[in-house]
Amino acid sequence: MPRIPESEIERIKHETDLAALVRSRGIELKPHGSKDLAGKCPFHQDDQPSFIVTPDKGLFHCMGCGAAGNCIQFVQKFDGVRCLITLGHWLKGFLSCVFLAIWA
Repeated sequence: MPRIPESEIERIKHETDLAALVRSRGIELKPHGSKDLAGKCPFHQDDQPSFIVTPDKGLFHCMGCGAAGNCIQFVQKFDGVRCLITLGHWLKGFLSCVFLAIWA
């Protein structure tokens, strides 16, 4: 299967609302500082909000377990997906098109 061109990957990362994606997975986010959002990390047992989302940069980082990345890496880690066969399926509702590919 053809790989997704790097330009398309960059477009996906730029156009995906990471905060909305994270919230769609049931993670409550609240304002943290002037630009960030914070919630309990879905990747480890978290009593205090240590999962930080920076919407302007499209990045997340957990201060507790160190998990970090962009929208694609969030979906891969949260959904346990190694190969993104239908990228539009995994980012459902956040993209205008469906891209078929294998993420290697």
